[in-house]
Amino acid sequence: MKTHTNDFKTNIKSLGRQFAVRITYGNTTLDNEDINSVVLSYKGDILKSVMKTLKLDSNTNIPLETQIEVEIGILVNNSYEYLNYGYFIVNKAERQEDTNSYLLTCYDKMLYSMVDYVDMELTYPITIRNYIDAICTELGLTFANASDTFVNYNKEIPNELYLDEDNNSLGYTFRDVLDELAQVTASTICINDSGNLELRYITNTNDTIDEEFLKNVNVNFGEQYGPVNTIVFSRSAGADKISLSNPTDLPDASKIAIEISNNQILNGNDRGDYLSAILTQLYGLTYYLNDFDSTGILYYDICDKYNISIGNNTYSCVMLNDEININNGIKETIYTELPLTSDQEYEYMDSDDRKLNQTILIVNKHTGEINALANRVSGAETNIAQINVNANQISQNVSSIQETLDNEGNSLQTISNQVNALQNSTSQQINVINQTLENGVEKLTNSLVTIDINGIQTSRDNETFKTQITNKTFEVKDGDKVLAFIGYDSTDQKTVARIPELEAKQITAGVHRCETITKNNAKRTAWFYVGGDN
Repeated sequence: MKTHTNDFKTNIKSLGRQFAVRITYGNTTLDNEDINSVVLSYKGDILKSVMKTLKLDSNTNIPLETQIEVEIGILVNNSYEYLNYGYFIVNKAERQEDTNSYLLTCYDKMLYSMVDYVDMELTYPITIRNYIDAICTELGLTFANASDTFVNYNKEIPNELYLDEDNNSLGYTFRDVLDELAQVTASTICINDSGNLELRYITNTNDTIDEEFLKNVNVNFGEQYGPVNTIVFSRSAGADKISLSNPTDLPDASKIAIEISNNQILNGNDRGDYLSAILTQLYGLTYYLNDFDSTGILYYDICDKYNISIGNNTYSCVMLNDEININNGIKETIYTELPLTSDQEYEYMDSDDRKLNQTILIVNKHTGEINALANRVSGAETNIAQINVNANQISQNVSSIQETLDNEGNSLQTISNQVNALQNSTSQQINVINQTLENGVEKLTNSLVTIDINGIQTSRDNETFKTQITNKTFEVKDGDKVLAFIGYDSTDQKTVARIPELEAKQITAGVHRCETITKNNAKRTAWFYVGGDN
């Protein structure tokens, strides 16, 4: 909560209040005479990073990349009491000819993280705290919690997770990584009013406001969320879920769970080690969903917990989304929604990966390898079912491809035979996997299907036919001869369908149909217009 006096709280809700905006950069200060309007906003959530936005209508143009400091004040005892809203970077400027003014779009220093993640030349393993500190150094920021003991601060990242083995980009920005670090530390990551990167936790301010702060329209309070008593981790596409709950709450109390999915730091085999600290931090969290307009409160900050008293009802709220609009007056819009939750039956999950006694296929995005981890303890049924689901999905995908090819012409017998062969081999592969798991064999082997970073390839022993499926292409070959190719051609840089030897009795292209006919006892090719009036 921003530092303020009781007089500020009294005057902010009074009808005759007077307010001021002050913008400072270098030796320049802009005030109400220079500033026409201000909109200051942010959209946040627990376990996320937050970037604040400032829209400024100014009679003075401020150069791009300039760092400005923003303050908003209320007249208290014949002088203005200013609240500091931190530093912003001018990112965009538009000249407004009709008003002879400038519309400036500014962001806080979280803007620095909106760039591609790059190799920071770190030495691994590295603790979570030192890793965040290294990111701040890379971005030119100061880490406010560099000496603090926060949730999972001393857990270690074993290796680079956001670049491939050649240190090439995997598509992550530094902002993406900060989002995942917010989950790992059970925090909200933001830029504080001093311009430093801060891990922020929900803090009870013990402050209460009443209906005098609210407008008479758009005042809505929904259900009470919480109390949180369960944390769930899942890998990609919601697979391999593990969870931790407070055993004293269960099974009598319902499980209110927060789920963290597909977090690279929490995808390893030590992910269960992170559960307890995150649950301890978030356990018991409860607040009312809300959406209301106020005449201006101004002093609440991200993650502040406060109360609103209306009549005989008191609502406990958390500040996560805010918009302050200053023009001829002050209007502040605040709302809080549900966080990411899940209502699965978590009692059927394990509390850590050490109990998982099955072969788990883990996609390591750093190396692009598929690692088979084999163990012999109880509970193999869950992953057997998962492997069956994956194999059945392959079979369904193949069936879809076959249907598409059949629509091109019933005479594509060669391709159809290949697809049927692929289906048969997939079914055999499912049987082999099931048999392998049931017998407890520690290594999966099969010569019909190869699954690796290059895609899925099927071929039978002693046959020249093979089929290759990737996320971009489907290709059937007889030796080096291509029978069919459908997908993206990286050489020509376009999507194509090539079937060198296509035999079809009838083909429709655009508004014409081509087919074979017999006329005067001779076979001929005819084109028919089928496209309509024009």
